[in-house]
Amino acid sequence: MEAYRQQGDYLIESGRYADARKLGKEALQVADTTNRLDMRLLFDMLKRSAIWLNIPEEALFYSQEQIRMKESDLNQEWADKIAEVDAKYNTEKKELEIAALKADKKIKNLILLSLLLLLTAGGGTGYFIYRNQKQRHLLTAQRIKELEQEKQITATQSLLEGETTERARISRDLHDGLGGMLSVAKLKIATMKGNLTIPEENVAYLNSAIEMLDTSIKELRRVAHNLMPESLLKYGLNAALADFCRSTDKVTYHFFGNDRRPEEKTEVAAYRIVSELVNNSIDICETIHKEYPALKILALTSFSEFTCVNNMMKNGASGYVLKNAMPEEIIKGIETVMNGQIFLCHEVDMLMKKEADKHVYLTRRETDLLRLITEGFTNDEIAEKLFLGSETIKSYRKNLLFKLNAKNTAALVKMALEEKLV
Repeated sequence: MEAYRQQGDYLIESGRYADARKLGKEALQVADTTNRLDMRLLFDMLKRSAIWLNIPEEALFYSQEQIRMKESDLNQEWADKIAEVDAKYNTEKKELEIAALKADKKIKNLILLSLLLLLTAGGGTGYFIYRNQKQRHLLTAQRIKELEQEKQITATQSLLEGETTERARISRDLHDGLGGMLSVAKLKIATMKGNLTIPEENVAYLNSAIEMLDTSIKELRRVAHNLMPESLLKYGLNAALADFCRSTDKVTYHFFGNDRRPEEKTEVAAYRIVSELVNNSIDICETIHKEYPALKILALTSFSEFTCVNNMMKNGASGYVLKNAMPEEIIKGIETVMNGQIFLCHEVDMLMKKEADKHVYLTRRETDLLRLITEGFTNDEIAEKLFLGSETIKSYRKNLLFKLNAKNTAALVKMALEEKLV
């Protein structure tokens, strides 16, 4: 199998990708499937051949097979470690129990002998031995409890380390493997678009395909970043949290204290806790309301969007107050909610009283287009930035004018700025 791999690597380096693919498939027929390392290397050779031959389905298949075998090997490794710790714990526990039983037997014999020899003075001696026995029992029970705690801590640490390693590996594979393949596919389609004459009726389909590829690449890289941010590993928790808060756009990050980095496991755990708290700040309201139905919840926030207010109230909040409200209004909100009534500050109350059809909901593509229009770009410039055709941009612009009930571009820009749509 080593000869197959060396010959396959030579063929790939020589640019003979079809021969390398054929050789890899022949090796797959005769390979020993129990040798997992050989199989993973063979899948890697077939994946690289398929990428160079522009066969994305085959490349994705062999990449997934390689990742699946690697995940299986990693899970087995952690299972063996936990089993080893468990066996060590059980052995030491049994030894302690045997020692405790022998100690009990010895103490009981001493008590009987003391009672026979020193009947008159047996009271004091018996009390002393009883106390000694009780102390031994307490020490033994304490040691067993410590061993159980050590076992739980070791098992938990092993699981956390395994999960962290797995998240980093999956993030790296997604970003470097699948992300690279999608980027190559996008580049080839864009090159084909520039070199070929495409019928007008098919331009929209090609632009849509490029747009979907671009969205998929951004989403894949976002998922890979959230699994294990590169800034967390390179620069530490402070830099990673600052990047995360900047990416959310509506969270302000403040750092206090020294910039000394804790252990990597502590950094990863803290980052995941903060990200979960930020992402689930509204959903947590529903959980609190279910667990403690008698508890009154008053939201104090800077979010004044209709969707945020609506979700918070649906999830069990009794009131919603903005941080820029007057102190008297905040106090009134607390008193109203404590009395079992619903309270909305003046600005939020005016927002919620509007008719539902007066709220404008824009797609991501419409929001991007509106932002570029407000920045003064022409249709051709917008088409180049969004990788779309000029006719498509004109169609989007007409839809925005109709959707926002604007007579011209100037009115459209004015409405976008006043309603904070961009």
